[in-house]
Amino acid sequence: METQATGKRSLRFGVGFIVAALLALLPSAARAQSGLANFALPGAYFPTASATRAALGDVKFYHEGTLFQKSLGLVAVRATAGLDLITASSGYFPFTGGSEFDLVGPSLRVGTTRLTGPFRPFVTVGAYAGRIKSDRLGVDEWDFAPSAAAGFDLSVLPAVSIRAQYRVVREFSGVDASGVAVSLRLF
Repeated sequence: METQATGKRSLRFGVGFIVAALLALLPSAARAQSGLANFALPGAYFPTASATRAALGDVKFYHEGTLFQKSLGLVAVRATAGLDLITASSGYFPFTGGSEFDLVGPSLRVGTTRLTGPFRPFVTVGAYAGRIKSDRLGVDEWDFAPSAAAGFDLSVLPAVSIRAQYRVVREFSGVDASGVAVSLRLF
C-alpha cells in the first residue's frame, strides 16, 4: 500500500516540476522585442587579428540586437537569455552585401543593473551560427561559432548608453572574427 502512495506522490511531484519549469520558460511579454531597436543603431567593429583585417577590412559597421529576452534580476545583478543578432559589415544596413560576419543564436548575458550607477560591466556567452562573407577571399560560409564577450555599458542619458566590448569568436573558414565593438544603445 505504501508503494502506491509513494508512486502517486512522486508522479505528482514530477508533473508539478514539469509544469513549473515550463512556466519559468515562458517569454515575458513586456521585454519580448525591446532589443530590436538597438539592432538599427550604429556601431563600429574593429577586428583584432591581421588575417581578419585582410579578409574583411579594417573597420566595419556593427549592429547588435537581442530578441525574445527573458530576464532574471536580483538587486544589482541581472541575467538575461535571448536570441542575439550580431553583424559587422561593409555597408551601414545589415545583411546588405560586401564583406561581413554575422552571428545568430541563443545567448546568456550576466551584468549589473542601473542601480549600480552609470558604469555597468557585463559578460555574454552564446552558441551561434556564424557566417563569414569575404569578397577578398571568395568565401561565403556558415558554421557553428561559439562566442563570448566582456564589456560595459556607460549611461550618458537616462535612456541612452554607449556599449564597448571585446568579443571572442571561434575561428571558422580560416577567419578569426574576434574584435572590439563600440555601439550606441537605448534603454
